[in-house]
Amino acid sequence: MSASVHPVLNRDRDEVRVPAPYGATLLSYLGRKGLRGHIHTDTVGDVIVLDGEPDMGRVRMYLDDWERAATSA
Repeated sequence: MSASVHPVLNRDRDEVRVPAPYGATLLSYLGRKGLRGHIHTDTVGDVIVLDGEPDMGRVRMYLDDWERAATSA
């Protein structure tokens, strides 16, 4: 995974933007952590829309862990 992969959390819309093609990988990781959502791709990248009312602090923690693992690999 590229060291430049940085997921951006939009707390107002319960969504995460990440460069394509990493959306599916990130959504799978979040699913293993108990979060659910769906993904769509636009001209800028992949957008994961989280289902329900997730704890956004927890989501941020998972995104930081995922990004840290990606840059250390």
